[in-house]
Amino acid sequence: MKLTNEQIKAITVPQSKEERTNVLVSAGAGAGKTFVLIERIAKLLEVCDLDELLVLTFTNQAAASMKEKLRAKLEEDKSLRKYLEKIDNAKIMTFDAYSLFLVKKYHLKLGLDPNVQIMDEYYKKTKLREIISEVLAEYYKENNEILKRYFKEDLIRDDDTLINDLERLYYTLDKKVDTLGFIENYKLNFYTKENLNDLKNLYIKLLNSFIEEEKTNLQMLASYLDYKREVLEEIGRDEGNLDDDLIKWMNKVLPYVNKTSSYEKLKEVFSYQIPARSRKGNNIIQTELVNKAISEIRTTIQKSNMQKKEFVSFEDEADIIESIIYEKDYIFLFLEMMEKIINKYSLYKAKYNVYDFSDIAKLAIKLVKENDDIRDEIKNSLYEILIDEYQDTSDLQEDFINLIS
Repeated sequence: MKLTNEQIKAITVPQSKEERTNVLVSAGAGAGKTFVLIERIAKLLEVCDLDELLVLTFTNQAAASMKEKLRAKLEEDKSLRKYLEKIDNAKIMTFDAYSLFLVKKYHLKLGLDPNVQIMDEYYKKTKLREIISEVLAEYYKENNEILKRYFKEDLIRDDDTLINDLERLYYTLDKKVDTLGFIENYKLNFYTKENLNDLKNLYIKLLNSFIEEEKTNLQMLASYLDYKREVLEEIGRDEGNLDDDLIKWMNKVLPYVNKTSSYEKLKEVFSYQIPARSRKGNNIIQTELVNKAISEIRTTIQKSNMQKKEFVSFEDEADIIESIIYEKDYIFLFLEMMEKIINKYSLYKAKYNVYDFSDIAKLAIKLVKENDDIRDEIKNSLYEILIDEYQDTSDLQEDFINLIS
């Protein structure tokens, strides 16, 4: 395979500890990213041992494939064949596997049994829903007023809907390194005056982007209308402007493109009705195709506007903030439920020494964050960390890599 200059640069980037830097290889599927990674490993083996390299992937299949590709590379290079006996035990593994390796190795530091068991997904989901149901039952038993109001406001809400919503919320929050800390911070800061104002401004920015999204369609529409006018003038069909209403509508909207407007102005823009197309002059063969194009663009803009009108249903900017505050009681109730769910689930997992890979990742982060000696030991043992498909890393994995690199 003939290497490009960029690939050669990625493979041969300085290898001494003093000169090394972060390298990101970005390319489309099938462009040879894994090939470059294997070549980089081979190049590094000129200055370090295979034991000193950590190669992280996202699936066991990818890790196995990478080991086989590296094995083939070592077999074809006589100077590297001495590393063949180390391939099977090389640290070429998934993030989950490496985190589990560290947690088991330093289990005493974490106060864990060395025989940590990993929950399978079905068991995890079943147990989580069971705990959610138990927590909900406690709120039903105490006849919680906020929960009663929540169900009363929307008659299609039921137990299953709420359990599903809480399950989704659990998995969303579980991506945070410190889930309970995140919840506490959310409750303290989300509804502050400053943050509510920021959220309102972000919402208005979103509405402005809707108009910007229509920029291309509006420009195309203007071009077609100009072309149609020129054709009619050329053939001497002086029937006045056949699309006068459409042009007037465009002249109302176009000034708001590339401009940041207030909510009130945006609401006014989205309330403009796209006029019906005039049928006058539709039988002119010279404008048949352009009429069709104008009609299609007009329909596209009309559908888009219909979808976006629901975003300007608030009376004014103050009403945007009020709508956020209105949900506060429900949000706080669900977060309180979530704290209880997390605590009950954590107690269960600790009691039976069973964890999921999200727990293992957090334990690995806790291990290296709270133990300088272990963090330094890991750092000193690794010459370089290589990550396959880096763009897929989660926040947890990113935090972990930053701690050990």
